Amino acid sequence: MISRLAEKAVDHIFPQDSLSRDDREVYIYGFFMLFSRIFFFLLTALWGVLLGVLLESVLLYAAFAMIRAYAGGVHASRESTCTICTSLAMLLCCAAIRLCTQVKPVLLPLAVLAFSAIVIGMLSPLDTEAKPLTEEEKREYRRKSILITFIILAAAILGLIVGIYRVFYPCVLSLFLESILLLAGMAGKTFRER
Repeated sequence: MISRLAEKAVDHIFPQDSLSRDDREVYIYGFFMLFSRIFFFLLTALWGVLLGVLLESVLLYAAFAMIRAYAGGVHASRESTCTICTSLAMLLCCAAIRLCTQVKPVLLPLAVLAFSAIVIGMLSPLDTEAKPLTEEEKREYRRKSILITFIILAAAILGLIVGIYRVFYPCVLSLFLESILLLAGMAGKTFRER
């Protein structure tokens, strides 16, 4: 769905045969990424509206998108699988935020926050067969993923200290979701190598 939309956008913007095949693929990928992020942002915001946690859902998506860009993790082999899994993951995270804002647990989210930060610190970046990273890219992505993790971690702790749970829970869940994707990606990579 999104890939077809990206192809149509490139065909609409660039006249026929004005791009080389490689350039066309780069533009299609760029539009695919742009449209994917817009779609998942709007979907996450919709989940937030339906569950009464709009601000929290926006914070969740922003934090997750930042860390996901550099930490990597598991990727679905088909676009439809990715769309379904990401949609469900965002729905579950928004529902967890809703539950947490009502119950206000602290110890379990703190443990999840620590666990997630450790996993991201140990496993990122995790490249894929579709997008292998050079050693230089790995060092740069690792540095950026650790910096972003630290920023999200600091925002979560600051939110907790000042009692702004609307910041604390989305930060915790964004890092938790990324840590799950890293663990799944590492498990898949290990399984394929056997």
